[in-house]
Amino acid sequence: MPSLSLPEWETIHTNFYNKYSGLGAWQHANFELVNKQGWYSSFTGRRYFFQKNQKRDGSWEYSWPAVCNYQVQGTATGDIVPLVMVHLLPKFRRLSSDILMINQVHDSIVIDCPDQYVTEVCKICIDMFRSIPKLVKKYYNYDWITPMDGECKYGPSWGEMEKFKY
Repeated sequence: MPSLSLPEWETIHTNFYNKYSGLGAWQHANFELVNKQGWYSSFTGRRYFFQKNQKRDGSWEYSWPAVCNYQVQGTATGDIVPLVMVHLLPKFRRLSSDILMINQVHDSIVIDCPDQYVTEVCKICIDMFRSIPKLVKKYYNYDWITPMDGECKYGPSWGEMEKFKY
């Protein structure tokens, strides 16, 4: 992290929420709802419950960062990426049984495949991520308006990855 003074960080924070005022309003509405009932629900129906944390002065409050982040990160990692993975697997199986989905790491999917399939696997993955709005509409009946994209990196190890150019 850059070494910035508190006023510099406050300026960055203020400018961010001035630029993304809709995000700020949505986060505040979520925080108010959690303060009222202790939970909120995402468009997929997943409910997020929160516990209050004790502050230094002895009072109790919900965590602003947790409330702001859970719905976005939880929807991505708990609803969207698994939905993509379910649709990727049959495509990989049709290509080769040697293509393995190893793990999900946050919003990334780790795949092991022989070198000769890297290009096709990367194209399949990027195309699938671009189709997220259609998948969300089909499975959650929700109009996803944010354009989606993905990237694919490949290599013999995490430290030797290079970005696939579609």
